[in-house]
Amino acid sequence: MRTRIPNPFQTAALLSVLALSALLAFDFEGGHAVTLVGFETRGTSKDGKEEWQLHGEKARLRGGLYQLDRIRLVVHLENNSRATVTSPKCVFDQTRGIAHSDAPLHVVSEEMTLEGVGYDIAADRKVLRIRSQVKMTLRKVGGGMSPEDVFGPLDGMSGSPRKKSVPKPEKEQK
Repeated sequence: MRTRIPNPFQTAALLSVLALSALLAFDFEGGHAVTLVGFETRGTSKDGKEEWQLHGEKARLRGGLYQLDRIRLVVHLENNSRATVTSPKCVFDQTRGIAHSDAPLHVVSEEMTLEGVGYDIAADRKVLRIRSQVKMTLRKVGGGMSPEDVFGPLDGMSGSPRKKSVPKPEKEQK
């Protein structure tokens, strides 16, 4: 079963713009910017269940670009667990649905930790690409699977099954 991760950046951007609708005098496309300090937004499913929370120290909105500082995104997964994503900064391009940064990224869940430097998120395709210094630590592999089941043979011999050493029954040993 594939886990659906909602698009918190797009929803946060939309909610921010709606919250600022009283500021219609600002021409966002004309170079004016609005800054939010200490923002928080949440996204829910159609049935009202919370799917994610996005917290940040600062957001600067200019046109379709959102510069976000010190973000913490908590995503509620289908198995009643959470994944927490943190980064010092990120730029979200609302028109393209892409978030990117040269900053470090850190993802923590019950099952794993993922970190790296520089990232791109294609929100519509729910794809995360970490550009460098990627490190992943698995803490728990579900369903009784071993790391070999997940990654294949670990002996460096791609394509060939790993041979197991099985002792011969006593009658056959000489």
